[in-house]
Amino acid sequence: MPTIEELKNSNVDLSIENNNSNLRKLLLEDTLDVAPIGLTFCFDRESFLNNDFKPDDFILEQHCRGISLEKLHDDLLQYSNILKSSLIELINQDYADFVSLSTNLVGLDKSIDTIVTPLKQLQSYVSSVVDELESTDQELSAKLKSLQHIKNEQDYADSLFTLDACVSRLERWLTQSNQPSVNKEQTSDQLLHKSNNIKLDDSDNNDNETSKDINSDGDENELDIWPIEFYADCSLHEDIGQRMDRIANEYIKLQFFNKKCRGHPILNSLKPRINWITVNLQEQLEIRLKESFKACCLTVIDTNVDCTIPKHSIEQLRQVLSIYLAIDKLSDLLILYRKFVLHDQLSQIFTPRPELTHAGSDIALAAETLNSMYTRALKVLDSQLYYVKEQIIRYSPEGSEPLSDFDCLVGGFWPETIDLICNNLSEIFSPGHPDRFYSLYTISMNFIKTVETKTWSTNQLVNLRNHPSYSMFIDKWSLPVYFQIRFQEIAGNVENAMKKGLIEIKESRKSCLIEVTEVVICQLNRCWEKGIYLDKLIHRFWKLTLQILSRYSSFIDEQIKSIQENNATASQSSDSISLTKSTDCFPELLIYFFVDCLRLVDYVRLELKGEIFTCLNQRLVLQTMNNDSNDDTVNYETILSECLEQSCERLITSTNSIMDLIIQKIQQNCLNSIRQVLDIPRQYRWTNREFPSNASLYVSNIIHPLMKLDSLGLHLSQSVPNAQPFLSTLIKKCITTVTHDYTAQLSEVSTSVRKMEDSLRRLREVRRGSSQISNQSQSVNGSSGFHSDDKIRHQLYLDAKAYIDEVRKFWSLDREYTCELDDFIEQIDTTRTEPNICNMNTIPAVSQE
Repeated sequence: MPTIEELKNSNVDLSIENNNSNLRKLLLEDTLDVAPIGLTFCFDRESFLNNDFKPDDFILEQHCRGISLEKLHDDLLQYSNILKSSLIELINQDYADFVSLSTNLVGLDKSIDTIVTPLKQLQSYVSSVVDELESTDQELSAKLKSLQHIKNEQDYADSLFTLDACVSRLERWLTQSNQPSVNKEQTSDQLLHKSNNIKLDDSDNNDNETSKDINSDGDENELDIWPIEFYADCSLHEDIGQRMDRIANEYIKLQFFNKKCRGHPILNSLKPRINWITVNLQEQLEIRLKESFKACCLTVIDTNVDCTIPKHSIEQLRQVLSIYLAIDKLSDLLILYRKFVLHDQLSQIFTPRPELTHAGSDIALAAETLNSMYTRALKVLDSQLYYVKEQIIRYSPEGSEPLSDFDCLVGGFWPETIDLICNNLSEIFSPGHPDRFYSLYTISMNFIKTVETKTWSTNQLVNLRNHPSYSMFIDKWSLPVYFQIRFQEIAGNVENAMKKGLIEIKESRKSCLIEVTEVVICQLNRCWEKGIYLDKLIHRFWKLTLQILSRYSSFIDEQIKSIQENNATASQSSDSISLTKSTDCFPELLIYFFVDCLRLVDYVRLELKGEIFTCLNQRLVLQTMNNDSNDDTVNYETILSECLEQSCERLITSTNSIMDLIIQKIQQNCLNSIRQVLDIPRQYRWTNREFPSNASLYVSNIIHPLMKLDSLGLHLSQSVPNAQPFLSTLIKKCITTVTHDYTAQLSEVSTSVRKMEDSLRRLREVRRGSSQISNQSQSVNGSSGFHSDDKIRHQLYLDAKAYIDEVRKFWSLDREYTCELDDFIEQIDTTRTEPNICNMNTIPAVSQE
């Protein structure tokens, strides 16, 4: 809401704006009086009255409106003339007013001098009145402050008198409570006699009352003579409970005035007496509380005993509890409850046991021992809750019970149990043995969950979790150290397997082919399996999972780099050695590695993801209950799925490098057989061999590695269905690469044959008719009548046709994978049917083949 000053300022601003607008209107009207009727301008005259008027902007604005400079010049000139005329008229009017003003000021000085003297007298009179009012105000303020100080001191004195009276009364009452009780009838008679005497004395002399102190000398059996207020406040015939209530109320009064008079010297002198009262009252309350606990069967150690609590014992305990709450001693009450009721029962349960020491080797026995301790402690808790909650305090859902602040679970059972565990069973928190630590930690967390189910309200559950002993007990379990030990185990196994490199595994539980993949899958499974995974370490195990997957991807890159370096080193050796080894370098281990990478991707997507979400299910359900919406849960699952999918994509990307390396190995494996194409011209040129009718043997040698790869892929795809499309792509790429190399080699031989044939043709043309050449050609043609180049081309045609038939027979590939070889076959088939044969009678036999 705006303040009054802001409203005033806004009104002032509005008035100024209104005045400015009125002034502008008047100025414009003044110019209209001088201007001819019906005269208009191309600009708005009001723009000249703005405080931020700029000539350049004004001219640009008129130019943007499409007004020419000549038109603007003429209108401005006319307007200037109008303003000059208006200015002259205004000056004339002001001059006439100035002349008339000088005549009106005659005699003004005398009038002013006449009223000066009365005004000065009035000023002095007002000043004197103001001074007198200020002095009176100061005097009145001083008297009021003095009166307030007197009232405060009087109130302070009354509080000190009341405090002294409270101390005296409490001393007498507490001392009387410690003395042996007297006969009730005698006490009543004596009280009546003393009361009558006091009334008679009071009628004679009301102002001279004497009292005898409680510690005065006298006969022990004789009743002390006390002031009249004692007989009115504390009759000796009342029972202990009523007397304790009266003392408690007086003690509350004492505490109030003690705080009110804090720092006063008299209060310092009363402190020893107040401390005595406090100690004595606590001792008496402690004794009565202990008796009440015992009477209500709360100190019974055997929880199987069914105890019937008398009604008066319940009321007695409720009275003591209400006194403790009234005097603000709840913390002392809980300490005494732990001391008198819980300590003896729980200390017999949580005792040092050799099974729970760090030296104990039997994990199952240690877990069973600790679990039995927790079970017995829960029986004690159930027994206490039954007596305290159901019979003594009688909690109700409405929460109207005045003793509801006494929480035997949060303030009593829980801290007492944790103190005994931390003091007597401290070795259960040692994380040196991770399996033992996991068992004991899991049992302890289940104990906490069971205790939490015993709470009967949300506020009590919050108080339990916010209790210092709750966080202390949780922090006692060194979860970071436990995870570090597990990390060293899991990461160490992975690194040791990776140091061995690619080793084929004989027997695999995960259907793996390489040992390192088997180890990685097993360790990923260990991160989330029961016996290792803990809910509190979910973020750490999630990070470790991603690290293992990333490490496996880097291991793939390392292996590829190492193999490539070995290939580069081997390529520097002689060609004969490399060619000899190339026939024995089928990349079976690399294919296993390739399939294992795909197997790991399947495991992450199908199994590991489900295991992780199973572990997260309880946490996600709790999160949904707290948020009353599952939007965060769905977002959480989406983010984790995206992280796992990114790791899988990286693995698949790494498998592409393995695929390229396998193709390279297959290519090297087929290289020696492909190079045998170079031997075909040597077999038929300048020889007398028969015309070829069958494909060469090297074709089957080229097909053999591809067939072996295909059969191995079919076998492996049965165990890893996801690998089927990748293996199919691998085989097709290998066929395409080998076919390309084979086609290139065939083209090279065909080109060399053509060049040789052209050179011989040119040589024949140069030496046409020579007998030497004729004899030579006859020897070359031989008895068959075919030229050696025809034999070579035909052999190349048969080999290429056999290769492509085999490829299409086994893999049913489209023409796009063998297009180069198909083009070569068509080309060589055309060349092969050219009329280069001497004897045409033999052509049908060749064409039939």
